[in-house]
Amino acid sequence: MAAAVLAATAVLRRISSCRVLLLPDSIQVENPISSYRIPYAVVLDVHAAHTGGLEIETRRGTIIRCFAFGGSLLDNFFKSSERAAAEIQGELASKKPREMPGAEGEMRRSIRCGWPEYGALALAATCVVLGILSAGA
Repeated sequence: MAAAVLAATAVLRRISSCRVLLLPDSIQVENPISSYRIPYAVVLDVHAAHTGGLEIETRRGTIIRCFAFGGSLLDNFFKSSERAAAEIQGELASKKPREMPGAEGEMRRSIRCGWPEYGALALAATCVVLGILSAGA
């Protein structure tokens, strides 16, 4: 039972920690598995998808979907994806590529590291192993 609770905690924590950050020189999108760092100069468009959710399109044609604004009934009602897109568009408009440090940079994708989630999964695995060992004794 404890293993199931710990595993569920790890998954829920990972999903609930998704976000979009507006940094001085770039946008950082943190999805459940991966993280993207996108310089403002690389961003072509930011919009709410017709299916709901937030999408960032780069000059190379890559579309990054933001899990934090995944499109739901609440998103449809409160228009949070549209408001986030407008906020990011405003930030893009205030930045000029020649003024931005790292304007010549490339988009970077990396695997998200989440030590609290890893700790919860390690404890869940420990509970499973101890349960198996105690059942055999």
